[in-house]
Amino acid sequence: MPAAEQLREAARQVAGLTVEELQGAAWRLHPRDHAALLEAGVDVVAALRLRVVIVADPDLEGRGPMLTWDEE
Repeated sequence: MPAAEQLREAARQVAGLTVEELQGAAWRLHPRDHAALLEAGVDVVAALRLRVVIVADPDLEGRGPMLTWDEE
């Protein structure tokens, strides 16, 4: 997924969520999508503003950042 599209998707996922609602949240990101962001010059951590977990899960490839919460 192109970097700009990934950033739009991430923004869509957090739209309307409060800081409290984002407690324990992290981004799951496939290595190839992460590479696309880096190649576009994106500072991934600064752009996504939450913990980023790189996951080689084939179901994630091409989907960009996916917002998840830690299970307690």
